Amino acid sequence: MSQPYLCGLSDEKKYYVKGRSATKKGCICEAVCAELGKSFDLPIPDFAFVDIDDEVTKYDPEAASAMGTGIGFASQLVNSLTEVKISDLNKFNQDLLKKVFLFDTWICNEDRTGTTLGGNPNLFFSAPSDELVVIDHNLAFDKNFNIVSQKELHICREYWFSDPQDVLLRSIFEPQMAAALKKLDGYLNALPEEWIDAEPDFLEFVDKTLKRYDKDEFWEPITWAV
Repeated sequence: MSQPYLCGLSDEKKYYVKGRSATKKGCICEAVCAELGKSFDLPIPDFAFVDIDDEVTKYDPEAASAMGTGIGFASQLVNSLTEVKISDLNKFNQDLLKKVFLFDTWICNEDRTGTTLGGNPNLFFSAPSDELVVIDHNLAFDKNFNIVSQKELHICREYWFSDPQDVLLRSIFEPQMAAALKKLDGYLNALPEEWIDAEPDFLEFVDKTLKRYDKDEFWEPITWAV
């Protein structure tokens, strides 16, 4: 839906670039979640802001329509990626899978689903190392986020709820969330002005959403009673 295009940038590396089709709000989500996720020690590819010039796309009308012009979001290409299936999950670190579930719940992202019938995991691993790669956050900060659906459909849900003693996870992860959020403050000031101008009230919602991390209302729906 966001129609990313694989592009070579000035650093001579390849990136998937999102622009007009992802919307300015989607680009804000991508940038905020990439920065926050890296600070939270999630395996998110390197990323950058990119200036999309109409000279780049003038010979490709579809690319011109999808990317538009101005500042876009670029996620660095990771080679040899394979989409994760439910049956693959047991090869990865369980604490990392728990963290993916927690992070998506924190950023109100329901767009990482997986069941035995399929889904949209937005979760990959790179061969042959089997290292997990977490991407695609343009639908985060969803004002209609549904925690019930998250607990039923998120691809990592069973790992978060795998142990009745997971009530202790709050004491493990909450300090990490606080540290990641602190690092984000300066980054928000670096977001492109054209994104902020297009969505003048959105960062206030982002801020309110992320500051739930230390509230009982956030933790209680995802904590098993002992």
